[in-house]
Amino acid sequence: NRRYWEYGKGQPLDESAAKMIYAPIIEKVGSIFPDKDALIGEIGCGTGDILVCLRNMGYTNLIGLEKEEMPLRIARERGLDVHQMGHYDVRIAASAIKGNFSGLIANRVFETPVMNRDYAETMAKTAIKSLVPGGFAIIGSTEKGRMHLYGFMKNGGVKLHSEADFPSEPYVRSLVVYERYKL
Repeated sequence: NRRYWEYGKGQPLDESAAKMIYAPIIEKVGSIFPDKDALIGEIGCGTGDILVCLRNMGYTNLIGLEKEEMPLRIARERGLDVHQMGHYDVRIAASAIKGNFSGLIANRVFETPVMNRDYAETMAKTAIKSLVPGGFAIIGSTEKGRMHLYGFMKNGGVKLHSEADFPSEPYVRSLVVYERYKL
């Protein structure tokens, strides 16, 4: 995953750059979660750029999940609650840390070079199970279209909430939001 290597050898973005680059995600979180205490996790949080923006907007219950040591260390230095684990461990993280997530963010996670159909479906299944009923998964991609997001709908338990394309945005070209069915 090269996400954190794109900006100055793994250095985090300053907040103004992060707000600009990740505006579609940050704005979507703000519109879906008026409750600033909602438990929101980010799968593949890197150095924590999105989480820092959300924290500065007043969100208080944020958790980052990252598998690589270097960005994890930087995110912790930024004062974020981050945990090292593989992407398959999302549900374990949810139950072990604080409970089920109201929302999960996954930006550019489904387009890593190692992503294949089985991996995507397993990861989607664990992400869905870690959401509370009525919770949301906010999925960003640099690719136009939804080719890497098939795992969420295939695994059931969610419905499409909204989708948007941002053709001029280099880092978030597509944004899809799924909602877990309420029981």
